Amino acid sequence: MQEALFIRINRAKWVEYEHMASMLSDTEADRLLAGYNDLCADLAYCRTHYPTSNITKYLNSLSLAFHNEIYKGRPGTWQAVKRFFTHEMPRLVYTARPALITAMIIAAVSFLIGIFSAWVDPDYVRLVMGPGYVDMTIDNINKGNAAGVYEGMPPFEMFVEIVYNNVHVSFFCFVMGVLTSLVSGYILFNNFVMLGCFSVFLSQQGVLGDFSLALWFHGTLELTAIIIMGGAGIHMGNGWLFPGTYSRLRSFVKAAREGVMLVLGTMPMIIVAAVIESFLTRGADEFPVIALMTIFASIAYIVFYYIYLPVKRHHEEQQ
Repeated sequence: MQEALFIRINRAKWVEYEHMASMLSDTEADRLLAGYNDLCADLAYCRTHYPTSNITKYLNSLSLAFHNEIYKGRPGTWQAVKRFFTHEMPRLVYTARPALITAMIIAAVSFLIGIFSAWVDPDYVRLVMGPGYVDMTIDNINKGNAAGVYEGMPPFEMFVEIVYNNVHVSFFCFVMGVLTSLVSGYILFNNFVMLGCFSVFLSQQGVLGDFSLALWFHGTLELTAIIIMGGAGIHMGNGWLFPGTYSRLRSFVKAAREGVMLVLGTMPMIIVAAVIESFLTRGADEFPVIALMTIFASIAYIVFYYIYLPVKRHHEEQQ
């Protein structure tokens, strides 16, 4: 059967299922299961005859929504939490991978722009970082403690402030996706230009190596979390700009829901980064081996959870 004819025959039924998908929790179990079986049959046909078609992707997304409603665990149970982090979160990362890759590219390019700008104009760092922070860092360097900024307050008080600040910055980066993905991208741009400028400044002061160990001790997780939050915002904004086969409103609501789930799934990483920064970073110079091991463990976790596991879960769903 020609793809156009197949779509024309089944369009009305799929529209009904799409409407049902917006209220799955209120749908009777028998009707839900019947709809899921019907969608799976159509999806199997599409995978056989039109494997690269957009209609195949559409049916896969729709049937997945039914599947998750049917097989989800009871709300509030540890099984549901475990399933979210081991299955739902990796699936969302795979679904949002274009936006996450875009966020990563924006961060990398912005970092290089910051390096170039500060290299050309050494005073540029004062413009982006603020003269107060730069003068404080110079004072710490003169005292022989380049990473002294991490010792400015008691650990627990610092932990609370860092969690608040990181959640504020990350969530703001995500929420601005409501104003299109360009705004989230711009916020990422600002943050990583600052990082690039500050790296050049530290290099010019001759303390880049010492400070970098302290920075990346916690920053490996923290900066990755900010990129993911920015990617979630870009994903939400793209839902509005590029609705695909959905209505614009429906596409935006779907992308926003997925973005919120990505944000929630990233919160543990922000908290762990805050714990490291508050309680451990101040001792990075005294325990460099532990700091390096933590950095490599953080990189291994990021590669496993945000690259390997999403691909693995996707292949499992395709089988």
